[in-house]
Amino acid sequence: MGMCGLLIPANENSEISIFNSIYADIGDEQSIEQSLSTFSSHMKNIIYILKNATNNDLVLLDELGAGTDPIEGAALAISIIQALKQKECKLVATTHYAELKAYALEQPNVENAACEFNVETLKPTYKILIGVPGKSNAFSISKSLGLSQNIIDESKKLLSRENIKFENAVKKLEETRSKLQKEKGDVEKLKVEIEKQKQIINKTKIGIEKQYENKIKQAKIKAEEILENTRSKAYNLLKECQEIKNENKGIGIKERTDINKRIKEIENNVK
Repeated sequence: MGMCGLLIPANENSEISIFNSIYADIGDEQSIEQSLSTFSSHMKNIIYILKNATNNDLVLLDELGAGTDPIEGAALAISIIQALKQKECKLVATTHYAELKAYALEQPNVENAACEFNVETLKPTYKILIGVPGKSNAFSISKSLGLSQNIIDESKKLLSRENIKFENAVKKLEETRSKLQKEKGDVEKLKVEIEKQKQIINKTKIGIEKQYENKIKQAKIKAEEILENTRSKAYNLLKECQEIKNENKGIGIKERTDINKRIKEIENNVK
């Protein structure tokens, strides 16, 4: 999709590789006409891929090592992955073999991944879990489909201790991952809520600051009006006092002194 210029379902700033060629061995190509079994048809394709794939190619292998004895199939699958790893190919291989899952846990530059599956609904959730080996869920699925519990219990008894330990480890890992995923989701929701509250507080703060600025502005305007009115009255009073002063010949010394004192006070206040 990326090489064709199409939008891809990925996060912002994600990076993708550009490959010269893409090799795939997917599906069942058994042929009665060519006397090829399922395993033989897969192996024929894989041999071609091993001969031609380079370090700038993508290889997709479905159920690698399937169609033959599980022990031999798993051993072959690991060796094929090793060979492609030495050629530095980008490889995606699907498998149900526990040996391959364990191999991915131990080897550098090899990573487990699984498609999350809801056992209750028997449907995939279409979520890729990186770093988690997939659990087969064969017993759970068989039980939900109606297989007798006695048969399932007998099947569990036939499992080797190593397989039981591995499946239990995978189960605990999946439970831990699910718990961490839920906690991460809760934290993300909390972050979003905190950010919303922060924005509300900022908007409220801005609103309060604007109200405060408007009140200060209005108070200044009112104060200027009062001051101007006071000055006007003071000048009018000063003018009247000056007129009285000019015509105060008939006024006594005490009254004249009081008028002069009042004029001085008015002059100082106006300044």
